[in-house]
Order: sequence, then C-alpha cells, then structure tokens
Amino acid sequence: MNKASRFTQLLMLASALLAILIPRICAQQEIGFIEDFALAADREEALQQLIPGTEDYYYYHALHYQNTGQDRQLAETLTQWQKRFPKSGRRNLILNREALINYPRDPKNSLEHIQRELNLQFNHQQE
Repeated sequence: MNKASRFTQLLMLASALLAILIPRICAQQEIGFIEDFALAADREEALQQLIPGTEDYYYYHALHYQNTGQDRQLAETLTQWQKRFPKSGRRNLILNREALINYPRDPKNSLEHIQRELNLQFNHQQE
C-alpha cells in the first residue's frame, strides 16, 4: 500500500470518528446548566450564571423560589416574567406546578386553575 492510499484511509477513519463523536459531545454540553442547577449544593450560587431578563433566568429562579417556598419572590418573578414574555409556556408550567403545590392549602383556587387551564366544563345534564 502506498503512502497516499494509507493517508487517505487514515483521513477517512478520522472523519468517521469525528462524525460519531461530535453529536455526542454536543449533546453532553446541552445539558450544562440543568445539571449544574440540579446538582448544586447552593442553587442560588448556580442561578448567578444566568443572564437577567432571559427566559431561563425567570424559569430557574421561579423554580427555585417554588421549591424553597419563597412565595413573595416567586410572585415578583412571575410578574416580571409576564411583562417580558407574555405568552411563555414555561411560565404556564410554573403556574400549573404552583396550583398543584397549593392544593392542600387552597383546593378551591387550585381546582379553578386546573379547570380553567384544561377548559373543563361541567354543564352536562342527566338524561
């Protein structure tokens, strides 16, 4: 086998390895902050990595406030988030979580929220 042929084979092998490894490396990097947040001993320190005003900033701060029972901070974050991103699906996720978390304390409001979000109507009549 000549040098050019051997070089071509090595080049093809290297290309194949890169094609296999690059998607895996990129997929590992996508997890980044989620993993940092979930595994952090001090989540408030992890939250400092986020850029204020971004959707991630509001989502993870709201999630942290919800998990730690900081209702006032959660309400403030949700208000700011609503102004910045009025149609945020992630904000709705936090609101739905809040309704379920608050069910033992306030079942009436929780059930009203669920009924409204799912557009449930109980206006059937018995025949």
